[in-house]
Amino acid sequence: ARRAELREQVLVAAGLWPETERPPLQPTFVGPPILRDGYSIERVWFETRPGVVLGGNLYRPYPLVPGRQYPAVLTPHGHAERGRLASDDQFDAPGRCINLARFGFVVFTYDMVGYNDTGLGLTHRNFALGQTVPALYGIGVFGLQTYNSLRGLDFLSSLPEVDPARIGVTGESGGGTQTFIVCAVDDRPAVAAPVNMISLHMAGGCVCENSPGLRVDSDNVQISALHSPKPQLMVAATGDWTTNTVTVEGPYAMEAWGLQGAADQLEWVIYDAPHNYNLDSRQAVYAFFGRHLLGNPNAADFREQPFLIEPDEDLLVFPDHQPPPRQADEATIIARWRELAQPDFGRLAELGIGLRHALAVEPVAPSAALISGTAPHLVLGRDGTGERVEATWQPPSQPGAAAVVLLGQDADLARSLAASGRGVLSVAPFTYEPARDRYEQFYTCYNRTDLACRVQD
Repeated sequence: ARRAELREQVLVAAGLWPETERPPLQPTFVGPPILRDGYSIERVWFETRPGVVLGGNLYRPYPLVPGRQYPAVLTPHGHAERGRLASDDQFDAPGRCINLARFGFVVFTYDMVGYNDTGLGLTHRNFALGQTVPALYGIGVFGLQTYNSLRGLDFLSSLPEVDPARIGVTGESGGGTQTFIVCAVDDRPAVAAPVNMISLHMAGGCVCENSPGLRVDSDNVQISALHSPKPQLMVAATGDWTTNTVTVEGPYAMEAWGLQGAADQLEWVIYDAPHNYNLDSRQAVYAFFGRHLLGNPNAADFREQPFLIEPDEDLLVFPDHQPPPRQADEATIIARWRELAQPDFGRLAELGIGLRHALAVEPVAPSAALISGTAPHLVLGRDGTGERVEATWQPPSQPGAAAVVLLGQDADLARSLAASGRGVLSVAPFTYEPARDRYEQFYTCYNRTDLACRVQD
């Protein structure tokens, strides 16, 4: 029950509830493949939805064995300046793709919104930020990126040489967030390896990781546990916010895996390093994927070998940084998304679920209601919540007459309703003191707004 509830919450926060039909993918491969010893690299782009272009590289074992199906890996990147092209001692996205392909995986690495080839012309950290209309529909870079990742899974699954039952997902930092989010809302990934991200004291530093409503009454460990009981490796570092994984986040996550009799499917490792996806981290992931997706438990078989990084211009889909004509601007993407998000009143049950999660409200059982005070001045609450709702009650003048719940202190309206014989329960509107800044520290990602609290009251 908690899994279903939390998955709905994540999808609503991403603006992906209820999900609409996905348009067919029409991948475009650019130029001939790059052929190297044991692997090949191709440049590819496709529209995830009309006007949203996703670009990336497809790495494959070379040569492919005819008729053979290979396991696959989807790998989003973090906030390194060069994104999926970043290659240094701490982060090496091309290096991990090359080695995974050599080990026998088909790998798709792609850009976050506004990086390299994806969403050219869009600003990653400011997409739809601060606009009222997008906020009403859950429109933002978190949802756009999550949707792109789901379409990346669609792309990998569509390749004839890929075994759709053996797909892993791994990424670091912001890509680590995308890793556990995608594995939380989609059942296709068989194995997850979020790197340097699952933490209880720093859940993400970008709008692409902090959509309103995402973590109300929850946290990254719980969200990542939606992937349980399937295999997951948590890779941590002493020099960033994952430093407590061994003592805090790991044991906490183990409660979910252990509850399902799958304690042997969750692992964690930690290295003495700054924020990274370095050689140690990569080799841990190679061995984990090799064991669970290739059936080879020998970690020594997954030691990284020296590799050559191709020039950027040979990896970029659009090396001149000019987007294809079908890439829409921000205003057009928002308008189309809003159109998709218009209510379908033939799906009232789904709309009700979406609205309940958007407001973070819960139905109140009469048996849970607490009433104290002396009429007409009452205090309402719910058992176990600590809520305190001030209200004024004026009973109806006639037995069996209607009663009205009035939100706010409108004395004239209350008198008019009472004069008509109705009972009136005037509920004082919830207010923060002092008022909260909903944009500071991604406040609404973790907390209810005053509107949500008023609806609950």
